[in-house]
Amino acid sequence: MVNAMDTSDTILLVIADTARRAACFKAIAAPGNRIVRGFSDVADAIDVLRGVTGACVVIDRSGMSDVAFATCIEALAAHEAAAGLILAPTLETADALALLRCQPCDVLLGEGAPDEVAARTVALLPLVRSLDQRCRAQRAARAALDRLSPRERSVLEGLAAGQTSKDIARQYGVSPRTIEVHRASIMRRTGTATLAELLRLHFLLEYGASRTLAQAA
Repeated sequence: MVNAMDTSDTILLVIADTARRAACFKAIAAPGNRIVRGFSDVADAIDVLRGVTGACVVIDRSGMSDVAFATCIEALAAHEAAAGLILAPTLETADALALLRCQPCDVLLGEGAPDEVAARTVALLPLVRSLDQRCRAQRAARAALDRLSPRERSVLEGLAAGQTSKDIARQYGVSPRTIEVHRASIMRRTGTATLAELLRLHFLLEYGASRTLAQAA
């Protein structure tokens, strides 16, 4: 069972219609192990979204102005670990183009019964958790690598480029033993035990986590 305090299981319902919002809230929150919050006001929902590490945001396009919808999509796209479920009777071309900037995202067209909304929302949660974990790992990697000195960073860049200690030593006019000392210091500062683990940490920060559905799955 997922811990109810895991913020990656936060679900935000941005639904203007009170009855529909209540029905969706009830269907999604039924298991009792998720944090579900309902909003009629877009600004309030965005404020909460900015304060959580991961979330699934359900956005009901019905009754929402173009400006409000665009604002929602912009906030969703800017979040590192959020996924969206868009509820809409139909999807206009402008809305479809806006959603291209907002991945990962699912769209439920038509009436969208509360049970169906709940099922589609819950299906996105594993993806949100995955994005959240990758973002946390990136922050940890940044904190570890920020502890390196400028020379240690240069040595790490050389190792990441496939250079040997002798290659790096020749580049800086020092002995291979000096580079080995730097390498040992880098691993100690970053808490890594092997070169493979160190390089994984480096590449995690260098390339980051993609926000596409294919790579996040």
